[in-house]
Amino acid sequence: MTEIVTKILTKQTKQLKSLKVYLAGPMSGYPEFNFPLFHSVTTELRKKGLDVFNPAGKDVEDYGEDFTKTEGYKTGNNTKQSEEVESFNIRDVLAKDMAWICQHADAICMLPGWERSKGATAELALAKALGHIVMFWEPRND
Repeated sequence: MTEIVTKILTKQTKQLKSLKVYLAGPMSGYPEFNFPLFHSVTTELRKKGLDVFNPAGKDVEDYGEDFTKTEGYKTGNNTKQSEEVESFNIRDVLAKDMAWICQHADAICMLPGWERSKGATAELALAKALGHIVMFWEPRND
């Protein structure tokens, strides 16, 4: 983890327990839309007492387990995913995610590769405009 994430996570304050964090990172072009990383970071942050919004988890919740069984999911291809899961629409997904950042988030946690993601960079810009805490996640080298 980066220094800023470590500092925030090691504070034992009441504010930390109520901090609502949005996870942002690349999905398109990654096998399984990078969901395994989103899920593992969510687990680790929740162990620290944070309230985490995981957009990968929300996609599975909204579109069902079949969402993760398509060829588009396996290859990280949004266009193919839209063809295979009729109700999946990237505009709707981003609108819901951005609304959560506006209405609920106190912080955003950027996952590795975020710089190459149009969605994650847009989410970061929105979080900064709202004055949210910005964290950068890095895998531990333990």
